[in-house]
Amino acid sequence: MTDFYAHDPDAGPLDYSIDFTSWLSDGDSVASVAWAVSPTGLTIGTDSLNTNVATLNLSGGTVGEQYRVTASVTTTNGVVDDRSIILRVGQL
Repeated sequence: MTDFYAHDPDAGPLDYSIDFTSWLSDGDSVASVAWAVSPTGLTIGTDSLNTNVATLNLSGGTVGEQYRVTASVTTTNGVVDDRSIILRVGQL
């Protein structure tokens, strides 16, 4: 399931997180994450990985546009998976 979030382009940089904990098998953990945003138009800031929660800092965007933000992870057991969120940009 993809989660949807409202995003105000004037709100400043905001953190968006995806928690992989419930998806992982026992003893496995997220080792790395790579992010993709489509279409272009959001300003990508810093990213982090805290335990099994991947976080990306985003700002900007075009009012009326939807952006798919995808975290591609690789686990310590070598399993690869993607999870996405959708940002709907509007004046809040």
